[in-house]
Amino acid sequence: MGGMTEAQAKKLGELLMHTREKQGLSLRTLAERVGVDYSWITRIEQGAFTNPAADRLARVAEALRIDPARIDRASHNYLADSLPSVHTYFRSKEKASPEEIAEIEAAIRKIRATHERRKP
Repeated sequence: MGGMTEAQAKKLGELLMHTREKQGLSLRTLAERVGVDYSWITRIEQGAFTNPAADRLARVAEALRIDPARIDRASHNYLADSLPSVHTYFRSKEKASPEEIAEIEAAIRKIRATHERRKP
């Protein structure tokens, strides 16, 4: 898995900073919500990270209520490419059995199929 280009990192940082400022949040407040040091938020907003920790980036997006698709557009799919698969996530994080994972994956396929039928 590769990182972003410097230009992509800057674009991502601008998106995060603009959204944070629009919501009236300070760096420290956002950092507390995300559970990271505020200097990390500062550096990502400055575009200093071309390979930021995906879990942190996802938490920032969630705290700012940014659609992950916007993060991926700014970073050329960095977040999507960096996160584990559903199988890996549930196996390692939730200690799900192979049977449970199969059930989760089937449910996801069903949800996706339903939404695909609804698209114009």
